[in-house]
Amino acid sequence: TTGNKQSQMASNIMTPESNVVHVVLDEKFQDIYKTNEDAIRVIDDGRTCETVKRGLCGCATGKHSYTSGLHSVRIKVNYGDVFLGIRSRNVIPVPDEFAWSAYHGTPSTYGWSTYVGRRCNGIPTFSGIEPNGNGSNIYVLTLNCDERRLSIVHENGTEQDEIEVHPLNAPFPWCLFVQVSKSGSSLTLL
Repeated sequence: TTGNKQSQMASNIMTPESNVVHVVLDEKFQDIYKTNEDAIRVIDDGRTCETVKRGLCGCATGKHSYTSGLHSVRIKVNYGDVFLGIRSRNVIPVPDEFAWSAYHGTPSTYGWSTYVGRRCNGIPTFSGIEPNGNGSNIYVLTLNCDERRLSIVHENGTEQDEIEVHPLNAPFPWCLFVQVSKSGSSLTLL
């Protein structure tokens, strides 16, 4: 009936924005940070980031800025150890001289390494996710800006984790942040 349709439409309109997950399909790597020109590269129209020269670190940030709502990004780890997470767009990644010039140990960085575990404000906690090992390592990274939370789920397994993002350490806007390891790694945005 007409009354039921109007009631249904009204309830759809009143649904909180935070309940709607925006699946980000057009994310690309925008800015690349590296200590050497040959360290890493971005290929496939900005969708794949990979190590070029072993022994050198590098990272990349996504083109989108996130300030509200729920956003999910699918990422495939093609091989190697990678870091998947976010950081404040306004805080420039700087290589850590005491950590082999890696970038994920710097302030404002939140997320997970497939080798070492999670990092909150760049500080490791050594818990979190592990790679599946069967070559099909697809992760879904969800940015919950409204609740200031970041979560990760291994799409082909049971691995999942969630962390709270402190607003003073990583103020909005957030951006996707990935790092490929110096031992050789590659990841692709799906």
